[in-house]
Amino acid sequence: MPLFMDMHYVPGAVLDDVVEAHKMDVAIQEQFECHCMTFWFDKARGNAFCLIEAPDKESVINMHKEAHGLVPFEIIEVNSNLVHAFLGRLNDPEMLQDMSQSDLRTFYQDPAFRILLIVDSLDYKLLKMKVGSDRASELKNLQHDLVHEQVRRFDGHEIELSGRGRVISFISASQAADCAISILKHLHVAADELGLKIGLTAGVPVNRSENLFGIPIQYARDLCLFVDGSKVIISDVVT
Repeated sequence: MPLFMDMHYVPGAVLDDVVEAHKMDVAIQEQFECHCMTFWFDKARGNAFCLIEAPDKESVINMHKEAHGLVPFEIIEVNSNLVHAFLGRLNDPEMLQDMSQSDLRTFYQDPAFRILLIVDSLDYKLLKMKVGSDRASELKNLQHDLVHEQVRRFDGHEIELSGRGRVISFISASQAADCAISILKHLHVAADELGLKIGLTAGVPVNRSENLFGIPIQYARDLCLFVDGSKVIISDVVT
């Protein structure tokens, strides 16, 4: 069955409100052939994101409408592997109905807001023309190994997007910035040969795009187009 993530505007809501609405969805989910897997709540931005298996988007809308009337503003179809890679979970705790409010607040404290880092460099064919095949291969291997090493060091998560390269996700803005700077520092002269640029921005999983984190990922790529030389460019969303 398809997997969907929706986004609700819930300005002024508190976690207890969203937990209660989620429980109301779960209570009637079978009537609409849905499976409400979990949710994320971003109090600061007034957003909630639900992860639901359903036959189609209309079933998600109708279930929400019947349960509590909070119709989602956006719904996109998502890949479970990408959701887990970006957000770290796919399901509610098994004992949701029996958990204390304190435990619920701890479990749902993640707002689903992520800092996203894109590493851009010369296309391999262009790099071979610039430095030769052997050096190009050496540089690309060095870039791959060094980026991977620094991402692990700063608790990031590398995510492979089919046909769209890699994106690195962080919960902490400071760790993301430190990772970006460390990549450039450790590559040193090789960064200039590679034409390395790093774009850093942030955002939520569902927001005006059919792809998970689609808008911030594209924005991070666009940032790299506006700099010359080996640099880190950071969006004001992060700062």
